[in-house]
Amino acid sequence: MIWEPPLTRDALKETTFKQEINEGTKIIKRILKWFIISIVGIVGILLLYSIYEINSYLPVTDGTVQLKGLSSTVTVIRDRWGVPHITAKKNSDAYYALGYVMAQDRLWQMDILRRVAAGRLSEIIPKNEKTRLSDEIFRTLCIRYYSEQTYQTLKKDKKNKALLKSLNHFVTGINDFIRQNKGKLSVEFNVLGYEPEEFTIVDSLSMAGFLAVGFNPTLKSEVLIGRLVNKYGLKKALEVFPDYPPDAPLTLTSAIAKNEVIAYNKTFIHGDFSPYFLLSSMGGSNGWVISPRKSKNGKVVLVNDPHILLVNPSVWYEAHIKTDQQDFSGFFIPLIPFGLVGHNRNIAWGITMMLSDASDFYIEQLKKEGNDYYYKYKGQWRKAKVIRQKLRIKGEKPVPIDIPITAHGPIVSSLYYSNTIKRLSLRWSFYDKDNLAFKTFYKLNHAKNWKEFKEALSYYKAPGINVLYGDVRGNIGYYGAGAIPIRAHRGDGLYPMDGVSGRYDWKRYVPFNRQPHSFNPKEGYIVSANNKIVGKDYPYFISRHWEPKDRAQRILELINKKKKLSIEDHQKIQMDTYSPTASELIPYLLKAYSKVKKPSDIEKKALKVMREWDFYQPVTSVPATIYNKWYFLLLQNVLKSKLGQEDFEVYCETRFPDKLITDLFQRPRSWWFDDPKTKLRESRDDIIIKSFKLTLKKLTTKLGKDISQWTWGKVHQVTFMHPFGAIESDKTLIKMGIKPLKLLVNVGPFPIGGNRQSVNKAKYLYDVPSKVLVGPSMRMIVDFANLSRPLVVNTTGQSGHISHKHYKDQTEMWLKGKYRVEWYDKKDIEEHKEGTLILSPPRD
Repeated sequence: MIWEPPLTRDALKETTFKQEINEGTKIIKRILKWFIISIVGIVGILLLYSIYEINSYLPVTDGTVQLKGLSSTVTVIRDRWGVPHITAKKNSDAYYALGYVMAQDRLWQMDILRRVAAGRLSEIIPKNEKTRLSDEIFRTLCIRYYSEQTYQTLKKDKKNKALLKSLNHFVTGINDFIRQNKGKLSVEFNVLGYEPEEFTIVDSLSMAGFLAVGFNPTLKSEVLIGRLVNKYGLKKALEVFPDYPPDAPLTLTSAIAKNEVIAYNKTFIHGDFSPYFLLSSMGGSNGWVISPRKSKNGKVVLVNDPHILLVNPSVWYEAHIKTDQQDFSGFFIPLIPFGLVGHNRNIAWGITMMLSDASDFYIEQLKKEGNDYYYKYKGQWRKAKVIRQKLRIKGEKPVPIDIPITAHGPIVSSLYYSNTIKRLSLRWSFYDKDNLAFKTFYKLNHAKNWKEFKEALSYYKAPGINVLYGDVRGNIGYYGAGAIPIRAHRGDGLYPMDGVSGRYDWKRYVPFNRQPHSFNPKEGYIVSANNKIVGKDYPYFISRHWEPKDRAQRILELINKKKKLSIEDHQKIQMDTYSPTASELIPYLLKAYSKVKKPSDIEKKALKVMREWDFYQPVTSVPATIYNKWYFLLLQNVLKSKLGQEDFEVYCETRFPDKLITDLFQRPRSWWFDDPKTKLRESRDDIIIKSFKLTLKKLTTKLGKDISQWTWGKVHQVTFMHPFGAIESDKTLIKMGIKPLKLLVNVGPFPIGGNRQSVNKAKYLYDVPSKVLVGPSMRMIVDFANLSRPLVVNTTGQSGHISHKHYKDQTEMWLKGKYRVEWYDKKDIEEHKEGTLILSPPRD
């Protein structure tokens, strides 16, 4: 036993104090523990309630629903990907059902799209610059007004009775779904605190305008070209707006008056990239069709991947409609009841953008007397029709927007510049009353052969499209659809023209039978990748806004590499990341650096990497990172000192920068290489070296000194962005509870290969490669040897509901280049069904 001395009074106090502290600490820990458990419990309960609430918006896809709008029973089978297969006796009932099920899956997206086209976003999202800008654009372009004109044109012709009946049943199906499900439509309606109005046929028709704005290649560039022509002269200006190279692949084997310098605003021609509408400089597409003799399976194969915004929900809605009159399966734009891309039992078709120049700007003389506007035309003052609108912004007074209409079209000056005397008008084929795009796609869905296919396209005006064709009889074909203006003088329309004299008015359109087309060409294939369509022998001007040759050249190279192609070959082509432009430009870099006596260590390492590059751009590629950064800095160093920051940014959003450097490099002493701020006259090689040094400096700052870590996937990524997820810092919207949804609604980010001009396109704004905005919005391979099982994949999923299992279930396949079967035959549909919804008229 060890003896211990008794505790002193002070020691006893200290021991007691420590015991009290320990007890107090234990009590605090217990309180904290229970507090944390309570908080977690409350959060858990709130989360479960939120999930319950969100799930309560999910549509019913099993059972029976009675609907007054039907004349007979319709069966809707959803397959395992959520795709509806609609079977009805009559077309009218099928289109009613399509409206109903599309509303089940995508109602809020449909409402947002019609609001964009009508310029009504600000009514539901207040005090937001993006939504107000979008509203001003679409109201100034009068998209709603011209959609109403189209509706009136359709009603005047009795031959359009079946088309109008289909449209009417489609919107009735949407509205009946809304009436049946008030308060439980979609979480977005709840967050924004509104319910949708009834849909109309004009709402649906306005989607043609929405697409026409997005794919018009001239809305940004022509005003800028005019500015540069006046600033530097025509020759120098056109050097940075290069035409298509004379030796590049084809799809098918003026008197320019000087105008005053136009000072324009930044609003439309340079605006923040918004998910609410498409920017004209960004879209594109790949498509090709091969004949039986070029195919391993001995049948026609048609391949398509339209390049549109990579957003969420996807821009495409997939559906299958079977009636006594049609059996169409394919891809729809939400709120359009007719498939834009797909197949039936007889034919298949795919689409790429023609990029035709079918709009021109005119400088008008305008005056106002009281509430009336007058414009001077051919020596006389004429009274202008005025479209009077009110821009309504939630919580604010309506803003009047009056748009006078001249002989050429609406006054759109407010989107570009301000001038009290001279105003800018827009002549555009979309504005023609007989622009019957919906009639085209209605007839395409029902077409059985090349003759009916052509007849359907004859009604189409804008935007210009390349349509690839294949059929069960082994035929392949192509038609360039859309109005092609014949101008008064060669070269007219390059930039804004005099609108007062009438000397620069369009004469007429190219006759439909003389628009570019081909049927069973001797090559056994047709390729369309937004490249130039026809050669110099074609007598009419179409455009100078073609995409670079890269994708068309690469697709042709891969098609010609093999005598016959398998389906796997087509899949590999769609996923190809090779850069033809890089293969042309890197030799210039290496040659320029051969004159540098003492390159730095990092320059030596980087040059070695570039020398060994095979020009493919997977996410693991280091040279892809260096090259794509170098290309942007080349553009910056060539153009910015002469254009200024604002014009440079606008230029980078046109169709031309992707093909500029290749063109300029062929003129090593071009005036554009010289920086006016320096004493020396710079040449091509000076700019090459300067840009490469700056590239390495910037990448070192961003990614570190170890070049091996500069992989492309670290800086090149895609996020499928929901409109809520695009909102970064708007206080009003944060208060409305939108920002916290960002993590739920966006899909991504994901590393992604390719670049702006690879076949597997992954296009970004030049200075922000981390935000890939445009790419294959879906992929489709229709094999006529196995027509019952085409291969397809969407970007995200079929559903627009955040918590739905089909919200993003296709994204991984899309990223990896995988495909799923599009079930077309009854047996396959039954075997892979997920639910069966019976829509029936009310019982007596």
